[in-house]
Amino acid sequence: MQGAAVIPFNTTITFPRTAAEVAPVVTFASGKGHTILDQIALAIETKSSWMAATAVPNPNDYVQVNAVVPTFNKSNPNSWVPNGQATLSLVMLGIHVVGSTNGHGEMVWARSRHLGNAPNATYAYTSTTGLKTIAQNTVGAWLFTPSGSAGPFNTTSNSWTGSAITGSPVGPAAVLRAKPWGSNDGGNPANAAGLNTQVIAANASVISQLNAADVRRKYFQLGTTWTIGGCRTQRRQ
Repeated sequence: MQGAAVIPFNTTITFPRTAAEVAPVVTFASGKGHTILDQIALAIETKSSWMAATAVPNPNDYVQVNAVVPTFNKSNPNSWVPNGQATLSLVMLGIHVVGSTNGHGEMVWARSRHLGNAPNATYAYTSTTGLKTIAQNTVGAWLFTPSGSAGPFNTTSNSWTGSAITGSPVGPAAVLRAKPWGSNDGGNPANAAGLNTQVIAANASVISQLNAADVRRKYFQLGTTWTIGGCRTQRRQ
């Protein structure tokens, strides 16, 4: 509604948070021939990541969808060049759901991951019997990390040049979830443990209420980020 390239970096303009703020958006859309059906949802954006179902050992443990995806000529191991499209069955690795809500017109960014993606780095949380520290352990059937890997982790090995995927060679890198529940202790480990506990407890509550056959039990919410008040970031369920 603001027009192209007119919103300054430091702005008080926000995504809609209330019915009053939604109303002009609805009016604007109507003037362009569009009807917003779910106004109460406010502003919502999603981003998801997917992999070919044939590339995972247990596709039935994932949310699946059929989609048209690009294909690549991989004859040069250092440069994969697009060469067409194919319709494949895909499995969802993770999803980000971003939305405006009361008090957060800048949007709140929530993200969920599949349990089998990657191992956790060491983290702490508060149990019913006190503070618990879970040590890093990479042993397991991880999708993005060889079992027992000692790293290096999370290295950048590939890049997109605009005409090809390039690398030396193009290939995977071992992944470690550096902040398992999204917490940033800011020099205060006890505070991080408290935030971790909130997210862990919320996940346990929600997952326990799902049907045993529901594939969504294989996913968990990593945390939620918002940036109201400048660069300050907190992560909670």
